[in-house]
Amino acid sequence: MNATTAQMQNTFRKTHDARITFGVIDEKVNALPDDTFAYGRRSKPPTPVNKVICGVYGETASVQLQ
Repeated sequence: MNATTAQMQNTFRKTHDARITFGVIDEKVNALPDDTFAYGRRSKPPTPVNKVICGVYGETASVQLQ
């Protein structure tokens, strides 16, 4: 290009069409990974949430204290 002066840039714009055409962009389809795909790696086993909610650990501790 090398249009370093205003006059050269004006000439370049007159001879080259640099407009962006709208509506020509292809739509991309997002492909989601399947259910077995996991991001990263496991660092520890999952917490058994159902035991936490039901209070199993609290009952076990109270039985051990008695």
